[in-house]
Amino acid sequence: MNNMQFNVISVGGITEDIMFYVDDMKILNNPSKFGSKTLLAFEDGDKIISDKQVVYTGGGGGANTAVSFARLGLKTGLIAALGTDQTAISSLRRMAQDKINTSLIQRFKNSWSGLSLVVTGKNKDDHVIFKHNAANEKLQINNKSYKNLETGWFYLASLSGQSWKRNLKEIFTLANSKNSLIAWNPGAAQINEGIKFLKPYFKKTDVLIVNREEAISLCLSGNKKLNQIKDLLLFLVSLGPRIVAVTDGAKGAWVINKGQVYFEPAVHVKVINSTGAGDAFGSSLVGGLILYKNNIAKALKLALIRSSHVVAKIGAQEGLLTIAQVKAKFKI
Repeated sequence: MNNMQFNVISVGGITEDIMFYVDDMKILNNPSKFGSKTLLAFEDGDKIISDKQVVYTGGGGGANTAVSFARLGLKTGLIAALGTDQTAISSLRRMAQDKINTSLIQRFKNSWSGLSLVVTGKNKDDHVIFKHNAANEKLQINNKSYKNLETGWFYLASLSGQSWKRNLKEIFTLANSKNSLIAWNPGAAQINEGIKFLKPYFKKTDVLIVNREEAISLCLSGNKKLNQIKDLLLFLVSLGPRIVAVTDGAKGAWVINKGQVYFEPAVHVKVINSTGAGDAFGSSLVGGLILYKNNIAKALKLALIRSSHVVAKIGAQEGLLTIAQVKAKFKI
């Protein structure tokens, strides 16, 4: 492998996303005190009719964030896994359209590529995602394989499969050997491990990105029943990350760094589909830190602007503004 230099490398999944819109989804109150306030339900045995479906290839946390970085004009690579099916071919073609380096993507013969079924109700921000990780679970990261790779940042999205803990360790080892910074948006498997497991990695994390429900879960795993944003920020940053960002849907997002708390309200738009909003926010925040020389206020504003444009479109990537579009429309 020849020497390769990047501004940022995304690490995570690639999926084919099937967007399935239904009117018959029931919204129930969640009796649990913590976590999401609602549950989504269907009647047992019912046949649910959808009059609108959209299929996208090249989705998933790794691919979504890579596309986001590339549209900000950053030299971007992607470490991920695909099968050898038609979805893999389409996904690679999709990444090439945004000039993402795909040479780091692993291919597995006789394996399906990842698949997500996104079911969305009448209220467009109400959705549930069913995932089949497939080839994503076969990802094998060995830092020795990347000895000729140089990057300013690694952006770590959700990891899956039996090897995710080893892959996590390898990525942090690789980043340390390259003097690269790490931004981390942990997935459900990582958050479910709790603070005891995660804390050693948090100490090496430059930017930790979670939503409010995830922040609450992390605090509970550390025997802290916290609910207020400021308390969540203070507890999470005390675990070691240099910067912590917590999003709270339509309310906006908060960031803490060196004791200073930053807030940016959400940009109010008509929500078409909220899938991919988290990927857009996290990657835009980190992209903003790169573009604006660690100016957190400007990076946070960029993150809210770009994520709001994503939820106003169908699909996780359709609304991702390029850096030229950002400069033309907004004063940041």
